[in-house]
Amino acid sequence: MLSLIASSLQDHSFSNDFLSESISNNHWELVGKRIDGSFLSVYQARPKNRNINASYAFKTLQKKWQGTELGERILRNEICLGQSVFCPHILPVLDYRQSRIQYWKSEAIVPQEINENSILLNCSNEMNNIQQNNSDCFDNIAYWPGYFITPWLEGQTIQEQLTQKKRIDQRTVWKIARQTVKALDALNRQGWSHNDLKPGNIFVSPTGHVTLIDFGFASKNNDPFNKDYCFQSNNPIACNVNDKTFSGTPFYLAPEQLLESAPPDITSDFYSLGIIIFEMLTGKSHFNVFSWNDLYRKYETMKCCIENDLNRLCVSPQAIQLLQQLTARKKERRPQTTNEILTALNKLEMQTFPRSPNQEELRQCA
Repeated sequence: MLSLIASSLQDHSFSNDFLSESISNNHWELVGKRIDGSFLSVYQARPKNRNINASYAFKTLQKKWQGTELGERILRNEICLGQSVFCPHILPVLDYRQSRIQYWKSEAIVPQEINENSILLNCSNEMNNIQQNNSDCFDNIAYWPGYFITPWLEGQTIQEQLTQKKRIDQRTVWKIARQTVKALDALNRQGWSHNDLKPGNIFVSPTGHVTLIDFGFASKNNDPFNKDYCFQSNNPIACNVNDKTFSGTPFYLAPEQLLESAPPDITSDFYSLGIIIFEMLTGKSHFNVFSWNDLYRKYETMKCCIENDLNRLCVSPQAIQLLQQLTARKKERRPQTTNEILTALNKLEMQTFPRSPNQEELRQCA
C-alpha cells in the first residue's frame, strides 16, 4: 500500500510553495536554505507571526521517499527519538507533525478536512487491482507530508572537517569522542542504538560542542525493526550481497550486522566509533574497499592495521589498545559499557595537556 502511494506521489508536483501551504495552519514559516540529505530535505524556518530572529531546521521527507515504508519509518524514528531522549549532545525535536493518509470511495462525500494542505491523489485502477477482493476498496487518497523541527546547527560535521584538513589533532579527537560516547550513553539509557554512526552524523560547533544527528535508522531494544532492516546501500559492496538487507552505512557497520545480520546494540555503535576515531587520527578511511571480499579481509586484519598505522603516527599504546578493543571482530570482546570508554578517553585527553613538573624536577631546576 505505501509503495503504491509513493509511486503516485512521484507524479505530483511538489515545491517550496506547497511546503509553505502545507504548514500554513501551523506555527512555522520557511525562510530558505534548502539542504538535501539521503532521505530528508532541510529548510531554515522560523516561528510564524513572532518577532524571533533565531533559525530552526524544518525537515521533511524528500519527494521520492514520501509514502514509502522506509521513508515513513525514518520520519517516525527521528520524531520519536528526538522527543524522548534528552541530552546536550542529542539533537532534540521541538515540534512535529506525523505524515497522515486518508482515503475514501469516489462516490462518497469528500471529507471536510481534505483541503489545499494535502496532496490529493486519484489512483482507482491501481487500488482496485490490489483490493479487488475487498468490499471496502477505495480510489482516492489524501496525503499530508510529515515534518519535524530542530534547532539550526552552526558548524561542521566530522566528514566536512576531514575533507578540509585531512587529520584532526589528538586532543580534539578525544574531546569529540568523549562527547559522542555521552550521546550514545543517553541513547542506551532509553533503549536506543544509533545504527548509522559515521563522520557525517557527528556535528561539531565552532566552540567544539558535539551534537549527534540523523536517527532515521535508530532502533529500540526489542523493536521489531531490529530484525527487519529495510535499507540496502547503492555502493559496490552491497551490490554483491543483494540477498542481505541491513540498516546503516556499510563502511561503518559492525561485522555482526553486515556478515550475520544480527540485531544491533550499543556495542555495534562502539565499533563504528572506533572506525571514526581511526579516521580522525590518520585522515584516511580504514574501509577503502571495493568488494565484499575486500571488506571481509579488512574485518579479519583490523587489529594489525590499526597498530601499524597508529604506531607510525606516534599514537600512545593506550590509544591503540582502546581502538583495538572498540573494533574487535567479536562484539563480546568490545567494551560493554560507556563508562569503560569514558574512563579511557578521559585519560587520553589528559595526556595531551602540558604536564606539570613534579617535586623532584622542581628541585633540580632550583
